[in-house]
Amino acid sequence: MKPFLKDALSLDFYNIPHHFNIFQLNIDAVGVNTQKKHPEFKTVIVSRRPPNVINVRIEYKEPVVFIKARPQSKFLYDRNQIFYPQWKGYALVPVSCDGVILPAETATGKILPILSGVDFNSSVIKVGGVCSDKKLPYGVKLLISLNSLWRVKGHRIDVLDITNTRAVSIFLENGVEVKLGEGGIQEKLTTLSNLLKFTKFDFTKIKYIDLRFSNAIIVPNEQK
Repeated sequence: MKPFLKDALSLDFYNIPHHFNIFQLNIDAVGVNTQKKHPEFKTVIVSRRPPNVINVRIEYKEPVVFIKARPQSKFLYDRNQIFYPQWKGYALVPVSCDGVILPAETATGKILPILSGVDFNSSVIKVGGVCSDKKLPYGVKLLISLNSLWRVKGHRIDVLDITNTRAVSIFLENGVEVKLGEGGIQEKLTTLSNLLKFTKFDFTKIKYIDLRFSNAIIVPNEQK
């Protein structure tokens, strides 16, 4: 599902005069300038369709992660208020690899991990703005590395928690926490893969799996 930006149907959105000769219009400049004003756009391609029509094809950037936002925050796309899906009392805002805030529709149908421990540091969150939290680049880079090394069949990373960058954790889709700590990611993921491949667990009875040490530690839930 592609986002629909009503303002993009207007010539004013592209700073195009209302009375103009389409053959005198610098369509490349229109595309470049529009993309500069809207960092959420990956590409803006402008073309002519004689005798008097201008076509504009807009492609949005791809979301790579969700960032949690307080639901009482105000979410805007240009002048319009928008909404994001809720998760455990938070709004989930999709963000591109360069930190640009995207509309909710860019993530429709996608299974994206949540990056926990990163904050927008603002009560007004605007599409096209950039999440300025200094931990975001680290989190995105780590997530890309985790995905490239992921060999844990039947499981996925649901949440990457970098609240403390020296005590990183991931949460699997079943809610089980896996403590990774700092460094040695490839070896730790190999250990996790082998552990889940050759051992059958009742995940409802596991509090967390600790991979910070030479031997994996499985900590059970406290018995009531």
